[in-house]
Amino acid sequence: MLKTPLGNLIVQKNNIEIDYSAIPQPLRIFDKLNYYVDARYLIDIDTKTIKSGDTIKYFIDCKNVETDIDGGEYLALLNLRNNNLLMSLGVYEILYRSHKKDFGFDVCYIDNGLESYFIDNKYTEKFRLAISWIELKDDLDEISTWYASDPTLFN
Repeated sequence: MLKTPLGNLIVQKNNIEIDYSAIPQPLRIFDKLNYYVDARYLIDIDTKTIKSGDTIKYFIDCKNVETDIDGGEYLALLNLRNNNLLMSLGVYEILYRSHKKDFGFDVCYIDNGLESYFIDNKYTEKFRLAISWIELKDDLDEISTWYASDPTLFN
């Protein structure tokens, strides 16, 4: 279980807590740009155990945080804030391609996290969540967690 400054990251499948891998990632997001975060993880969930109709919830077990939605460009992203700490949870959202009828899951925003409903798992080869956080020193730092919590930017 990943312990964060705001609380533990909980992952549930159909409302039952499951194990996951939290893989540390480089704190510098791009080699040539100056975006850094204090921590950055890729959360890998075994898709072999997911069936159509399953839901996966991933949330921070915490209270007294402000949340805001900050996604876009196929990224579903939820920010959690407490004092000067900004944490972002992100997942690749592919429902924008729904006209092709080849999407695997839909993403919803929930209290302190995200939830994915699996429509057709034959289109879901990988299911990854990204999490990052930073202690804000100025307003320019906020963009760092947006990039750091985009799972498509991980190797």
